[in-house]
Amino acid sequence: MVAAEVFADAPAKLEEAKSQTQKLPADSPNSLEALSSTAMQYELTDKYDDAKGIYQQMLKTHPDNSWVSKAKLGIARTEVLSLIMAKDSRAKEAFDKLLADFTSHPDLPETLYYVARRYEWADKYADAENVYQQMTHGNHDNPYTAKAELGAARADVLSLIFSKNYDQAKKN
Repeated sequence: MVAAEVFADAPAKLEEAKSQTQKLPADSPNSLEALSSTAMQYELTDKYDDAKGIYQQMLKTHPDNSWVSKAKLGIARTEVLSLIMAKDSRAKEAFDKLLADFTSHPDLPETLYYVARRYEWADKYADAENVYQQMTHGNHDNPYTAKAELGAARADVLSLIFSKNYDQAKKN
């Protein structure tokens, strides 16, 4: 499924996820997975405060569960994405903190990919390219590495086009 399809389906998936989450008992082993899925659907529709609220709920109701690290990463990610979309200069600082706090988190590559994409959507191509380049260093077995390589090239070309450097964009 291509990214455009994922984002086009986000509102329908959000309603489905909310419905499924409401049907589960709070102590169900699947409830945290459903909550996490619902939070991600909120993120895909740029409803970062709603997503953050779900992650905070996960931490509050299940502080000793294995999903705690995912919820903490989710909170940090929603803060960064929200600042990027608001074109707030504090986004870089929040991103650097996310990197420092979650360096070895298994879901970090996916988070970095979403951060880079949001930078692109906010017309911050140099920032997107920097995040993509960070992703290409290190673990090359990660499925997001190939996406990052393509994303870095795309961000570079878009940056050149945005700066009206059309000749260089054609060469790249």
